[in-house]
Amino acid sequence: MPIKVKYLPKQHIEWNAQKLLAEYGGRYGDVVVPPIPVEEILEKHLKLTLEIDNLEARLGHPDILGALWAPEKLVAIDESIEPTEHPNKEGRFRYTVGHEIGHWVQHRHYFLDNPDQGSLFPDTTSKATVICRTSQSKDPMERQADYFSAYLLMPKNMVYAAWEKHRGSLTPYIFNRNARENLRAMGFVEPDELLASMAIEFVAGEIAPIFRVSAKAMQIRLEELKLVQRDDASLFSMEGVA
Repeated sequence: MPIKVKYLPKQHIEWNAQKLLAEYGGRYGDVVVPPIPVEEILEKHLKLTLEIDNLEARLGHPDILGALWAPEKLVAIDESIEPTEHPNKEGRFRYTVGHEIGHWVQHRHYFLDNPDQGSLFPDTTSKATVICRTSQSKDPMERQADYFSAYLLMPKNMVYAAWEKHRGSLTPYIFNRNARENLRAMGFVEPDELLASMAIEFVAGEIAPIFRVSAKAMQIRLEELKLVQRDDASLFSMEGVA
């Protein structure tokens, strides 16, 4: 059975991530511009060991991206997203490292305070404290680790600064009727919903490399910060129908 974790508001999770970044900065120099040195935070500051491995072979289950062995202070990331061999997976790799850090910062006490707690994963032979699979439904513990990773890798102040520098102001990108018609004039024929997703992901993809995250991760963060928006009232009102 999944561990029942204490509810954490997003604001508290963001504070946890900011606190960790500030602690790292206090020891090794403030991080003032992206990308966030997530591997150094894990290894140098938190003193965790980071390994790259074939996690399906190691743990006996498919689609595992990362795992944490809390008592051993060990994090393993699957070789399928190792960025040296798979450069297009760098964003996924960094996000997974941040995710495992999120487990360590926010959840390790559930296991270290109670060694008999066992694993989050039903296969007790795995011995891993937390196993993160792409097919898992997002229980509260996994969602908390996801939020932590996003807040660590894409701090709010840095996202605002990068957005303003790249686009010239803090004005959000709004996919509205005008944006849709401009794309239609350029020859795009996709349905409105798909067109909106494409446009927003393209905008996010311009910012994502600055933080070395995926376009999808950046899109979610920009939407949360209201820097990209969809004006559905404009798009789908009767006045907006051609």
